[in-house]
Amino acid sequence: MKRIISILFAMALVLGFSLVATTPVGAAKPVVNIDTSEEFDTIQAAIDDTDTVAGHTITVAAGTYNENITVNKPLTLLGPNADVNPVTAGRGTEAIINGGGTGDAVTISADGVTIKGFEITNGTVGIVAGARSGLEISNNIIHHNVNPGYPAEQGCGITIWAAAGPCNNNLIENNVVYSNERQGIFIGTNEAESNSTGNAVRGNKVYDNGRDGYDSFGIQLNYASGNTIENNEVYSHTYTSASWLASGIYLYNANNNDIVNNNIHDNNNGICQWIPDGTVQALEDNEAHFNNVVDNTEFGARNFAAGTQLDATYNWWGANDGPSGVGPGSGDAVSADVLYVPWACQPTTGGQAYFTPSAGVIDDLTPVSTPPNPPVTLPYGMFSFTVTGLTSGGTVTITVELPGPVPVGTKWWKYYNSNWYPLPIGDDDGDNIITVTLTDGAIPDDADGSSTNGEILDDGGPGGGPVGWETYPVSKVRVLLPYIVLLAAIMAGAGLLVLRRRHAQS
Repeated sequence: MKRIISILFAMALVLGFSLVATTPVGAAKPVVNIDTSEEFDTIQAAIDDTDTVAGHTITVAAGTYNENITVNKPLTLLGPNADVNPVTAGRGTEAIINGGGTGDAVTISADGVTIKGFEITNGTVGIVAGARSGLEISNNIIHHNVNPGYPAEQGCGITIWAAAGPCNNNLIENNVVYSNERQGIFIGTNEAESNSTGNAVRGNKVYDNGRDGYDSFGIQLNYASGNTIENNEVYSHTYTSASWLASGIYLYNANNNDIVNNNIHDNNNGICQWIPDGTVQALEDNEAHFNNVVDNTEFGARNFAAGTQLDATYNWWGANDGPSGVGPGSGDAVSADVLYVPWACQPTTGGQAYFTPSAGVIDDLTPVSTPPNPPVTLPYGMFSFTVTGLTSGGTVTITVELPGPVPVGTKWWKYYNSNWYPLPIGDDDGDNIITVTLTDGAIPDDADGSSTNGEILDDGGPGGGPVGWETYPVSKVRVLLPYIVLLAAIMAGAGLLVLRRRHAQS
C-alpha cells in the first residue's frame, strides 16, 4: 500500500512540474509601443502612456478589444494586418475593436494620426474625427456600426466631419466599409466658410451602408472643395421609399471635386449632387470622368442643383449607345444638367475605352466591325467617332485609354477608300494609353471627301507594329504583287543558270 501511495505521489509531482513548466510566466501583453518597448493590456492604456511627441508607433496583436478608443496624440496605430490590403487580398486573424454599441469605436482628436490594419465594429461610428488634418486611415475593415440618427455623422463607418472648421489633407485608402447603418464614408464640414479640401478617398470597397429611414450614401462630401474620389468600388446603397436619399457618391454643397476611375453600380443613384434652395454655397465644377457607372436603378448621374452642371463626360454607362434619361441611349440614366458627351465605349474584346480630344468634342463614339484584310492584328477592333468644333484644317490629338496594353511600335490604322493607312502614335511605351494626331481635311479624314470644314470622321484602331509596307497603301501593294512575284521568279531562274554553268565548267 505504501508503495502504491509513493508511486501516486511521484506521479503527482511530475504532473505538477509539467503544469508549472507549461504555464506562461510574465506572458507578453498584446499592445506594444515599439519605440519604447513597453507592453500594455489595452490599446487605450498604450495611447495614454505615450508622450505627445509625433512619430510613436503602437502595434496591436490579434484579438478582440472591447474598448472605445480616443487617439489624442499624433501617433501610428498598427494592427496585425497593417500592410495587407483587404480590398484585394485575404486577411488573417484580426485585431478587432468592438465599440460595444454605445459609443464611437475610435475617436481621433489630434492631427497626424495613422490607423492601419484593424477590424472596427459595433460603434456609434467606426472611426470619427472632427476638424482634423493629416490623417491616414487605411487597410481596415469597418462594418456594422450602429445607432443611426442625427446629426448625420452617426451610424457611419468613417466620419471626418466638423460642425465648424475644415477637415483637410486626409487619406482614406484601401478600406472595406460595409453594412453600417447610415453612411460608409463622410467627409466635410457644415459651413461654407470652412470648406474641407485636399482629402483623398482612394481604393476602398464601400457597399450596403444605410437603411430605410436614414440617408444611405456610400461616400459623401459635405461643404468640401478640391477633393479626390478615385479607384473605389461603391455599390448597393438603396432607400425604398425615398430614392433620392440613396447614392453611391453624394455631393452636398460641394464643388471642384474629382471623381475618377470608380466602379459605381447597383445603387439608387450612382453619382448625385445637390444644393438646397437658398444656400449661399455655389455648387459647380465637380467632374466625374472614366468611371464605370452601371445598373443604378434611378440615375447613373443625377443633378438636383438647378442652374449648375455636373461634368460627367467620358464615363461608361453600360451601353455603347450612351446613357438613357435625357441621353440618347440605353445605359444608366442621366438627369438634366448633366454633361455626358462624349461617353466611353466598349470594344468587342470587352472592357472600356476612353477617348479624350485636345480640342473640339467627340461625338458618336462606338466600336465598329473591322473591314476586310487588315494588315496587322487589331486587338481591340475598330472605333468610329466624329470630332467637331475644330477650326477648318485644324489638328486634334486624341488620348485613348484602352482596356489593356498594346506593344511598342503600335500604329493607328485607318481604313479609307479600300486602303489601310497607318498613322504614328504618341506615348508609345507599351502601356494601355496612346495618342493619335488627326488633321481635318487630310487623307484619310472621311468626314467630307477630304475637304476642310472643322470636322473629322475617324474609323480606326490600334494594332501591331511595323509591317514593312506601312507607308504604302495596301491596295497599291496588291496591284504590284504580280510584278514582284515575276521579278522574284526571274532572279531565281538567273541564279539556277549560274549554278548550272559553274557545274559544267567543273
